[in-house]
Amino acid sequence: MRITRGRIPESAVGRRPRWERQPSLAASLLLALTVAFVGCTNGGDPSGPAGSNEPGGKGGGGAGGAGGDSAGRGGGGGGAGGGGGSASGGSAGGGGGGAGGATNDAAATPGPDSGGAPDTADAAAGTPEDTGSVPPTDGPPAVTRPNEPGQPCKTGTRYAFTVTRFDEPQTGVFTAWFSATPSKARTNSVVVLTQGNPNRNNPPHNVSQILVRFAEQGQLDVRNGTAYTADMVIRYEPIQYNFRLVVDVPAKKYAAYVSWEGQPEVTLGTNLAFRDNTDVPTMFDHWGVEAVASDRTMVCGFLVKAH
Repeated sequence: MRITRGRIPESAVGRRPRWERQPSLAASLLLALTVAFVGCTNGGDPSGPAGSNEPGGKGGGGAGGAGGDSAGRGGGGGGAGGGGGSASGGSAGGGGGGAGGATNDAAATPGPDSGGAPDTADAAAGTPEDTGSVPPTDGPPAVTRPNEPGQPCKTGTRYAFTVTRFDEPQTGVFTAWFSATPSKARTNSVVVLTQGNPNRNNPPHNVSQILVRFAEQGQLDVRNGTAYTADMVIRYEPIQYNFRLVVDVPAKKYAAYVSWEGQPEVTLGTNLAFRDNTDVPTMFDHWGVEAVASDRTMVCGFLVKAH
């Protein structure tokens, strides 16, 4: 076809170009390109105009971008507003995006310490405080030592027992206090409570019903029926140890406690049985101390009080 300047050929009169004959397709493409372009240019700006009154969803798209940059979850709300394609829809969507951003920003900054309870797991990992005031459930109640000096110091040495009579025989429940100091860290020495004088037998400790021992292996222990035992291992040294014995004569049981150098009292044993190969005592009226060879163990301040 030949075109002459300023004149449309007759053959073309009454015919329209193809794109004019399909207005719906062209409008749809134009609208899609416009929305995409606006979303890209406005969505990336954190300060985009939330709630703009511009048509075509531009205001909603901008608000959605702002929400998305400040907080991801808020950005989702703004995007939905942009899809609305109207000024009111865009404004509502933008508002949602902004609110989302504000929420996440606030969560990112920790608030002041409320002073509440610690984390359960951390609290559970802690160590409970030891009150040191209540004996085990099977142990007799604690009794404070009276402010009395007790009996004079006595020393055991060279396998010989030094025996002393109680000020008053005890037939019920009573407490005995005394201090004992071994001459070296590994000796073999005992402090005993008996009915009658243990020197009537050889060796005397075989007729002693209650025995506290500085053992040859270097630890403190007490007699429990057929053997020596201790609730915990205490390696002794040549220093003063303060003992407390709580004796229940009718029940044929006793408990033993020890402290040293100002430390809290430690339980050597509770619910302990009298030595098994002795006569069953009906009272206690003597105490004694013995040490081997040239070793020496000194006992001071022996004191007994009935409950």
